[in-house]
Amino acid sequence: MKFVVLCGGAGTRLAQSNGFPKPWNLVLRVPMLQYVLEQIPSNEVTLVVNKDLAYLNLETVLPHYVNKTFNVLYLERATRGALETAYLGLQLAKFSDDESVCFLDNDTVYSLGSVQFPEQTPFIGVSTATESRPYCYVKMDTSNRMTELAEKRCISQTYACGVYGVSRVGDFCRIAKTVLVRPKSSPEFYMSSYYETLS
Repeated sequence: MKFVVLCGGAGTRLAQSNGFPKPWNLVLRVPMLQYVLEQIPSNEVTLVVNKDLAYLNLETVLPHYVNKTFNVLYLERATRGALETAYLGLQLAKFSDDESVCFLDNDTVYSLGSVQFPEQTPFIGVSTATESRPYCYVKMDTSNRMTELAEKRCISQTYACGVYGVSRVGDFCRIAKTVLVRPKSSPEFYMSSYYETLS
């Protein structure tokens, strides 16, 4: 399984508040991205990055923070959401069509510890919300299968926490491409758009 961290958006909401790009926001004086990278159970990590963040020199700087090997892929522009970032990043990464991938958002502090990542089936990492926030909410059945997704609308106490797995790069790219060319009312393409096509 390949691990890909998504940093393709503009991150304008956080940048307006403190001047830092989103992956470099500090949590207890540590860049948020460092927390994400430390939790990945692999020594090789791919980052898909908006070219506007090239000045951070992530490929040079990150090995000083986290002892891993990084493949930093720069996108030509800010994307319209995580789904587009993932799709464009996979075009640059040139992984095998049969490869499984776990995508992680760059703005979530994870505790992945002993999590088992299923390679044969798509998955979404979930957690329990203690208060209403603008997450992607998920309804699950008694077998822990997702039955419904809702962006920015609370339908349960379970939410998608920014960890998304795909079993085959080729299948993901084919479906993501069809979603990205569809007209839609929202300007952002969430990862949930991919999972909704699977149900």
